[in-house]
Formats: sequence, C-alpha cells, structure tokens
Amino acid sequence: MNEGWIEYNFPKRFEDEKRLDEIKFSFEICSESPNYRLDYPSELTVWVNGVEILTFISPGDFGGRKGKFSPDWWPQISTQYGLLTSVAIRRNGAYLNERLVNRDICLGDLRFAENQCVRFRVGNKDDCRLKGGFNLFGKSFGDYNQDILMEVVLR
Repeated sequence: MNEGWIEYNFPKRFEDEKRLDEIKFSFEICSESPNYRLDYPSELTVWVNGVEILTFISPGDFGGRKGKFSPDWWPQISTQYGLLTSVAIRRNGAYLNERLVNRDICLGDLRFAENQCVRFRVGNKDDCRLKGGFNLFGKSFGDYNQDILMEVVLR
C-alpha cells in the first residue's frame, strides 16, 4: 500500500488535563515500497484527537539486513526495520525526536475533555507530495522491541 493512515486509541488515564505537562508517542516507522528501497521517501503526518500535530519525511524503506527483533520466518527480501521516532506535545509546541518543530500546537489544542481516549493517527495526508506509504513496527519486529508507546507527564 502506498498511502493511507492508521489510528490507535489509547486509554485516557488522566482526568485533570490542566496537570498535563507532556504527552509523548514513540514508534518505529519507515516508508513502504515493494520489497524494500533505502532511498524511498514518504511524507508522514501525525494527528492526536483529530488535530494535525506535525509532518516529517521518512527517508526510506529499510532492508538489506535482518531486523534485530524480526522473526526468522519474516522474508529477508521484505522491509526489516525502521527509525525509532518520538512525537511529543508540550505546553510550548510539538517536538519531533526532541526538536521543536511546530510552535502553533500545544497541549491545550488537543481536545482531551471532548474525548474518552487519546486517538493517535499516523499516515499520509491526501495532498502530500511524497505518498510513499509506511511500515509501522511492533514488538518482536524491526530494531526496537516495542509497540507504539504513549507516555503522559503530569505535574
């Protein structure tokens, strides 16, 4: 698939959003091409509760060596691993891999009171210029033995 998105619902385990200092997501991701292709960029966007947070470029679809945690039955000619990526939303903006990239979005924009869960979406926007699709890795695949993680920091 060379376009689309996927959405995960996380339980909202905080009641008072005024105490929220940060919400952070961590995931392993790469582009998608047939088999794999190291130089195959894809423009990916992250949304939280329907609010667009940031857009970044995945540089390629990674293979050529076995993913550190990929099972033996996973074909060597397929995508093997991705890049560990973090997206954090704080009071002063949105961060990609700990670098401030969007000052226009902050925690107060994320409509927590309107939602019973925290909806995390990643994918290609309809009008993106690099519609390469993506691979999202979970525990026991890729180079990082983790599922998508959500971390909430309260003060």
